[in-house]
Amino acid sequence: MKGNRLFSRRFGYMLIFPSAIVFLIVSIYPLLTGIMLSFQNSSLYKGNEKKFVGLKNIITILTSDAEFRSDLLFTVIYTIGIVVIAYITGLVFSLLLNADMPCRTLFRVLILIPWVISPAVSSMSWSWLLSDQYGFFNNFLKSIGVIDKSILFLADKTLAKIMVIIIGAWRNFPFITVSLLAGLQGISKDYYEAADIDGANKFQRFRYVTFPHLKNVSIITITLVSIWTFNNFDNIYMLTKGGPAQSTEVLSILAYNNAFFRGNISYASAMATVMLVIMLIASGVYFKVSKYGKE
Repeated sequence: MKGNRLFSRRFGYMLIFPSAIVFLIVSIYPLLTGIMLSFQNSSLYKGNEKKFVGLKNIITILTSDAEFRSDLLFTVIYTIGIVVIAYITGLVFSLLLNADMPCRTLFRVLILIPWVISPAVSSMSWSWLLSDQYGFFNNFLKSIGVIDKSILFLADKTLAKIMVIIIGAWRNFPFITVSLLAGLQGISKDYYEAADIDGANKFQRFRYVTFPHLKNVSIITITLVSIWTFNNFDNIYMLTKGGPAQSTEVLSILAYNNAFFRGNISYASAMATVMLVIMLIASGVYFKVSKYGKE
């Protein structure tokens, strides 16, 4: 019996070994390489010339890079805006899809479209819808007499910031919806029956029964969406490329521009390393506060 358990354990390790190797190659190795580059003075224009500079790049970023501070501020605003809007929207839709309603299964499938559709396709579609020259929204508003001239959804600094946040929330709320819906279905009906016996109304049922039981899944989904959004590149790059006038530029786009347009690979890697540390600290604080609140 003991030999069979040992064989089963070894066999299990053998099965996951190929996947572990692939994971190390495509994830861990680039991560470690990027961190190492952040301590060097490597450039695309200098060939293989590399020089160890220690924390110089990171110190420069944190102390004297105004562009980094500006993009960090917008990245934080962008992340918080998307998480808040996506979570509220996802919570509302999850409550609706958990209730008895006609064609509920169909709506549960349709709600996933923003999440499963290709980022390139969705960004191109939104660019067409919001275009000030041939966009659907501008043409529709003109046709019903609401506006006389086109609205610069992606060419005005303020409107562009608002639109990239709204589109980012549109892409992420299906994930939160499905996650919260799974949490709702895991709540025992006994709690609601007890609440009905105590005379609780719908708001009280949500406040004292539903929402507390969604706390754990909410923490996980908010953390994941925050990490994805903070590191997101494709949504903004394919919509505005960080424009107009770098008003929608986030840290991932700034690092990309430093690496491939300015040729400073090490400086871009240092930015990515700083982003990693920021996310680790933010996630740790969030989990700590959530655990304290739970206790």
